[in-house]
Amino acid sequence: MKPSFKELVARYSGTLNLVGPSLLADWDGAVAVARLCAEQLPLGVEVLDLGSGAGLPGIPLAQLRPDLKIYLCEIRQRRAAFLRLAVGQLGLSNAWVIAREARRCGRQFHWITAQAVGSLQALLQALGGVTAPPWHLLIRRPLAWSPFSELGPGSAAGAAALVVAASAVTGDSALIHLQFSEPAEALL
Repeated sequence: MKPSFKELVARYSGTLNLVGPSLLADWDGAVAVARLCAEQLPLGVEVLDLGSGAGLPGIPLAQLRPDLKIYLCEIRQRRAAFLRLAVGQLGLSNAWVIAREARRCGRQFHWITAQAVGSLQALLQALGGVTAPPWHLLIRRPLAWSPFSELGPGSAAGAAALVVAASAVTGDSALIHLQFSEPAEALL
């Protein structure tokens, strides 16, 4: 019998430093992000899960939506090895691991997910050369978060960003769907 994704994460988390105990305790919230992403994504698109880490939201998204092509991008080699193991153990034929910086993956994407990548500025830097306009970013942030307040009202990124949707995940966070009219590198 195949293990569940949660079982794999719990089994390897300690030795590979995948996630903290708080994420395992809030597993439903983490998977809720994947469900909300699944609702936002069009049929059959390619999705880059930037900074995939332990595979959230990318692996549950691949499980929920077999029509999608999910690219799990993780530069930390131990975590990338876990992602390969999880993809194999779970039998996911629609998920692939990119074990290097996104800008060196040799592909462009219109759909990006990112759960724990840091500031929007850092995320845009990581996506240099990877995005093709219009491109979409699905990102988990606090409910009160705004890309315009983080980037500044006069920034190129703020001017090129459109908030498409915000869906509550838990009491204090939301999945924010942003659409950009310029490639990431033009927004820095």
